[in-house]
Amino acid sequence: MLKGRFQTKYVSPSQVLIKDTANEQRLTIHCSKGLPINEIKIMGHDRFVVAYATNTLIIADMSTGCCSEIEWQSAGNERFYFNNENVCMIINAGEVCTSALIAV
Repeated sequence: MLKGRFQTKYVSPSQVLIKDTANEQRLTIHCSKGLPINEIKIMGHDRFVVAYATNTLIIADMSTGCCSEIEWQSAGNERFYFNNENVCMIINAGEVCTSALIAV
């Protein structure tokens, strides 16, 4: 259980079903490369899912179902900004990376 509200169920090592128990919303995320998902965080006023796989980062919007996956080597100190609709801005070591949330 994440944040006392989100249930996670691993369908496979690379696919996770996330359920918001407050409103029954469900979202399935998966790593397109088949890599195991190691860590899942809920961010942005409990609307966005950020999941880390070995070499990728998956960002999903619980309310729209949009999802994006990018190549990523995590240093563990990334900052995520969800201030713009359909865009996540990631700042790591002073560098900015943007990822558009798209329906897959």
